[in-house]
Amino acid sequence: MTEEAERVVAVRIKKEAEEAKERAMKAAEEAKRVMEAEAAAKKEVEEANEGVKKAAAAVKSAMEAEATAKSEAGQAEKRAMKAAAAVKSAMEAEATAKSEAGQAEKRAMKAAEEAKEEAKRAQVAEQARTELYSGMVKLVIARPVDYERVRKFETVLAQVKDIRVAMVGGSADEGPTIVVSVEQPIPLLAILSELPFVEGVSKKDRGIEITLKAAH
Repeated sequence: MTEEAERVVAVRIKKEAEEAKERAMKAAEEAKRVMEAEAAAKKEVEEANEGVKKAAAAVKSAMEAEATAKSEAGQAEKRAMKAAAAVKSAMEAEATAKSEAGQAEKRAMKAAEEAKEEAKRAQVAEQARTELYSGMVKLVIARPVDYERVRKFETVLAQVKDIRVAMVGGSADEGPTIVVSVEQPIPLLAILSELPFVEGVSKKDRGIEITLKAAH
């Protein structure tokens, strides 16, 4: 081989070595880029996994919060229902109390009126009992009549001071009558009501009506 040929071969070998070196450098750079891309991808995967974990934790927390909210809502609803029932019961009790109070007030007013009327009647009765009689007074024996009791009453009546039996008679319409003479003003009704055999006495337009006790 000539010197010229050797030089050409040496130049070609040098060139090929430089080209191989350049290709090796490019390959190294490409490998570096691949490694960097792989590292970046791995980092993204890790970040994605962390995001998934956080999202799962958030979902779990949200579900727990929802369950707690439902439970609290249920309890609140129960409390509200109890409160509504209590309010209803209180309103019914108030209505009942008002009704009873109104009825009690009516009864009290009626009792007061009755007491007032009774007091008036008692006053009238007391005035009648203390009313003074004198002169001739007719005593009418109320039906039913037990003539044996009437005779006993006449006997007792004849023994009363200031009273004299003037006449004993009667009729089918009026029944037995006794006319007495009262010598001086006396509370005749009160005196007659205290006599034996007498159940009650009352002032009438025709005189004094005597109710005798029934025989036993």
